[in-house]
Amino acid sequence: MARLVYFLGAGAARQSGYPTTPELFTSLLKEKQGLMMVSSFLAPLQAAIGHSTVDIETLYTMVMQGADAQLNEWYQSVEAGPLSQRFLLSLLRSYPQGGSILADATKAFKECADAIVKFLQEEFWLNLPDLRPYSELKIMDAVHKFGTEGVSVFTTNYDISLEDFLLEQKISFDRGVEGELYKPEILAQSGGRKLRLVKLHGSIDFYTLSGGEIRVINARHEPGPWRAGKVIQSLYIVPPVEGKIRYDHAQLSLFEFFEREVGQADILAIIGTSFRDHLVAETLAKAGSNCRILIACGSRSNEYEQAWFKDRGNRAQAVTSHFPHPAISDWLVNAVNEIAV
Repeated sequence: MARLVYFLGAGAARQSGYPTTPELFTSLLKEKQGLMMVSSFLAPLQAAIGHSTVDIETLYTMVMQGADAQLNEWYQSVEAGPLSQRFLLSLLRSYPQGGSILADATKAFKECADAIVKFLQEEFWLNLPDLRPYSELKIMDAVHKFGTEGVSVFTTNYDISLEDFLLEQKISFDRGVEGELYKPEILAQSGGRKLRLVKLHGSIDFYTLSGGEIRVINARHEPGPWRAGKVIQSLYIVPPVEGKIRYDHAQLSLFEFFEREVGQADILAIIGTSFRDHLVAETLAKAGSNCRILIACGSRSNEYEQAWFKDRGNRAQAVTSHFPHPAISDWLVNAVNEIAV
């Protein structure tokens, strides 16, 4: 049976109305003026940024590390430095206002970390997506040729617009949901005739409840009491840290399935990712030697093709156009037709 595996990053949802990570960073600074990070520390934050590229992942990674932990690490490195550095460190510690600044910075970091996750929920839940761009993925064509069991979609996107598109197109899919419970392990075990949609980084409608279960709730909720005595503890997503290394056991099991599917794929379509998740990049690079590979990741597609698929020759094609684009949909149609013959 021929197999087509899609991997979709944020760029695949951009034209459906979902902001990019740099846009999320800009919006956070604009819309959350009450955050201490913005109201008290915006000037030093902007000075630190300078001309470098910063997005919501960069900021979240910084604040999750903690101001006090980072300063202590810096102190330790300076203590082993030359006399001039040790003198400046001693001078800094001798000023009493330094302590209050650190306390305020620590408070600002914690507040900002919590606010970013809530902000992501707001941005994704309040967006009314345009589902039309997803038709350019040619999923229906692939399902017609290979059957739903021959097509799988892996994505790191939190939003549920692709699910809405599949429902609209009446394409049967499985995303590891049994009743109202999310059970990612059943995706790898599924032998049914359904397209499998795997949310590698979680989803905005997945919530961890007291007792450890993961519940699908089709609405935005804050942590706290829910129903039947249950308590919502947190949104079930992989936090937006750079490198994306904070996976739990269930999420890591999805990567085992991901690696198996990529290894068996006849066609691998990589669309709209920045390859910032190292585990994703390493998994995609394990595609079989005969697999036809599309890398459609905007202006950096050629760079990614050389970094991960340079040994594939003409079986790997880089398309620098942003999704959706005829060059992408044409490649998918041609690849499906060639394999189906």
